[in-house]
Amino acid sequence: MEANKSSSTQDQAVATTPAVEQTKPATPKHEFSIDLLNMTKAAQIQHGLRHGDYARYRQYCARRLTRLRKTLGFTHGKGRFTQKRLNVQQVTQQKHLLLPLMSAERSWSLAMELKEQQDNPRARFHMLRRLKKAVKSCNELVALCAETADDKTKLEAEAYASWMTGNLRLEEEDWAQALDSFTRARTIYDNLSKVGDADTQETFKVRVQEIDPTIRFCNYNLSQGEDLSGIRGTAAAQGASSDVLLQAKLDKVLTDLRKKQGEAMREVTWNGKTVPIKNDKLRELVLSAQDNIFEIEKLDSLEAKLELYDKTFIIYNDALNILRDELRQFQGSKKNVKTESQESDLRFLFDFVSHTKLSRTVDRNLLLVSSLTGKAETKDPKQRTPGPKEIIKLYDTIIQNVNEMSELRDSEDEEYHKSIAAKLLTFKAFRCFYVAHSYYNASKWPETLALLQRTIDYTKSALDHHDKCSPPSTEDIKSLKVLQGRVKGKRAASQAKAFAESQPQAETQTDAAGDKEKTTKEGQAVLNLDAFDLDPRRVKEGNLIDFPPDFEAIPCKPVLFDLALSAVEFPDLSERRKTKAKGFFGFWRS
Repeated sequence: MEANKSSSTQDQAVATTPAVEQTKPATPKHEFSIDLLNMTKAAQIQHGLRHGDYARYRQYCARRLTRLRKTLGFTHGKGRFTQKRLNVQQVTQQKHLLLPLMSAERSWSLAMELKEQQDNPRARFHMLRRLKKAVKSCNELVALCAETADDKTKLEAEAYASWMTGNLRLEEEDWAQALDSFTRARTIYDNLSKVGDADTQETFKVRVQEIDPTIRFCNYNLSQGEDLSGIRGTAAAQGASSDVLLQAKLDKVLTDLRKKQGEAMREVTWNGKTVPIKNDKLRELVLSAQDNIFEIEKLDSLEAKLELYDKTFIIYNDALNILRDELRQFQGSKKNVKTESQESDLRFLFDFVSHTKLSRTVDRNLLLVSSLTGKAETKDPKQRTPGPKEIIKLYDTIIQNVNEMSELRDSEDEEYHKSIAAKLLTFKAFRCFYVAHSYYNASKWPETLALLQRTIDYTKSALDHHDKCSPPSTEDIKSLKVLQGRVKGKRAASQAKAFAESQPQAETQTDAAGDKEKTTKEGQAVLNLDAFDLDPRRVKEGNLIDFPPDFEAIPCKPVLFDLALSAVEFPDLSERRKTKAKGFFGFWRS
């Protein structure tokens, strides 16, 4: 009986086992998130690459790789070496993805260390082998991230692998493949630099700046080849389909990141102060405006950008109306600590939205200014050439917007006011230049020269203010330096035209006394090089320099006579004089 019971229970267990296996939930798919570029940059700076010490960084990567293997239990065995390959099923932790990453960094750092050994002829072959191993590890990282990581990490892994492949092709002097790899990496990093916090964006921008010179170098070497069109055509044909897929991935990742930022946007930080956004409608409007600004950067058509700017300003106006309605509720209510705090937060949000709207208005007007200046420089006969008065009106509006930004109540940050003052002086300098340009077109030379001098003063003051800001605006500084060159050219042209117009009038004037002594030394051009004079007699009468030059008295070398020697009484030094030795051995003693 007991045997039958036991057999029956075993049969039941065996029978129920498949049912249990059928109802067992599937293992959830992991989606790890790693900031690959931030992690590698931080490790490089902390462990030697701040000073270019690749050996120290390689040693760090080796130690880090050993610690990861021990922590994950993924060693190659204690006795005989047995290499283990990491597959997708074994990736259960985020640290598993660091194994191929650290392996690639170790191989790359060794390759860079060998690259510095110029005296070793075998170092180059060893370096290429290390770079190939680094590329292999990068490809393993891309394959693992494709199954176990989120979309952003996948793109970062692809960019990292493309960058490493570009380094290998660059050393192999395969310029076409290197250009393709670096361009792909730059595209990903450039798009990722538009989302995330400020530090993350700066890290991606620095990587883009590092890649740009290499791309130019590859283009230069390709331009030296004989069949340039064939090489580029092949590269374009190979990368056409991949570019479409890459752009689709980028759009999906950027959309997801902006959505996550919107969901996490529960507060606003501005000028060192953080205030929560409690109104859901207000939060949606702010996020919608941010999305529009991001879309404007991707557009190429001026009309499309202006249309989207108009929609964005409508959104900002709706947000300001919501804040005004909420502020009216506190006008007749009793004041206490809680209501005063809520009212202060609402006023802060009102100033924040106003500041953002004014900033976008300035960007829109600057876009119009660049469009008008571009049309003025091209001088297309089919289109009307815009005059400086149109640009002056835009700069008047820009200056008015900047003044309104400086008058906001909650803008108490000192750095904020410094940057506003620097921008105000910058726009005043450009406005003054175009006012001078309008007088230049009207042939009013004294007014033109005076306004150009005022522009120089504004430019110097603006550069001084930008230097005091932290961080300074590199774009504004660059534009001001370009403006300085334009002012110098316009000033020289104004002086030349003023001189040319005054010359015919001076020729008709005759001296009643016929006195030609006016062309004296005071009128010589060589003695007045720093002064601008419209007198044409310097050129017409040949009074550039007086030749041969007149004799001038110069001091000669003085002659000294010693008249006090006969009156000087010298002291008696006979006692100090050495006495001669006497005796038989005196000759040797002396």
